[in-house]
Amino acid sequence: MKIREVNKEDFLKVAEFAKNCPPLEPYPLHFYKIMFRYHRGVSLVAEEEGSVLGFAFGLVAQSLPRTCFFWQVGVSPKAQGKGLGKKLVSFFEKKVKEAGCVRVELTVDLGNIPSQKLFESMNYRNASSQEKATVEEEGKIAAKDYYGPARHFMVYEKILL
Repeated sequence: MKIREVNKEDFLKVAEFAKNCPPLEPYPLHFYKIMFRYHRGVSLVAEEEGSVLGFAFGLVAQSLPRTCFFWQVGVSPKAQGKGLGKKLVSFFEKKVKEAGCVRVELTVDLGNIPSQKLFESMNYRNASSQEKATVEEEGKIAAKDYYGPARHFMVYEKILL
């Protein structure tokens, strides 16, 4: 298995992968094309024999100094439980540091327990309380209406040392 930066041709494979990897939220093809053309320095794919096993991507923030937004990470069901998620996050953090960032921010749906566990195990902290309004569901604090009405998401952050 190899983890590498995406290239602009990877967008079709990754879009198909995301569509078939719940609980990931799949996006239209053009979204992946744009991300991989313009933000590939902090976008990664894990592959084996030409097949996508996982990916991670984000973008360096223009409005928050030295911050990178970690948009999405996904691991194939056949590769889950083998440490690939942690490898992708670690490699992503390395690329983010190389891009001059010291802070990573991301959001996680309240129902996405695997992502919550992954990021919390890697020392990301729930920073949702820094948002204007919060809600508490099942003992978890989330930013209220973060992505629209009733779309409450947990906001996580990590300072890279």
